Amino acid sequence: MAQPITAFDRATCRLISQEATAALEAVAAKYGLSVTAGSGSFNPSAFTPKFTFSPMVAPATATGTTGIPKDFADKAALVGLLPTDYGKVFTSGSSKKFKIDSINLRSTKYPIMATEIRTGKTYKFSEFMIKMYLGRGV
Repeated sequence: MAQPITAFDRATCRLISQEATAALEAVAAKYGLSVTAGSGSFNPSAFTPKFTFSPMVAPATATGTTGIPKDFADKAALVGLLPTDYGKVFTSGSSKKFKIDSINLRSTKYPIMATEIRTGKTYKFSEFMIKMYLGRGV
């Protein structure tokens, strides 16, 4: 059994968030959704996690977009990506590996969100940078 938590800190909140996300994936899969953990907030006495559920694209399409969140597929062309770029792994200039997660159209400079695989931290990227890292030229 895990040791009881007496106060919340950043590391504890990340651990709980990761375990909660893993538990919620079964529920999301049951209803054809994807789940992602957001930033949430905490203080020493409370932790408020944030989770986002997104509908998945209809199964098995001609373009092979099975399992891609619908909002990503809708927004991908607007930032110069393909719907199939969801979940693609790329290596940045600093040799860190990232996975493309989402698109935020409100952000004009850095609309593409990717998670560093090693740490799970989310970073923002420009269209130019992602195309360069994916080897598509500009």
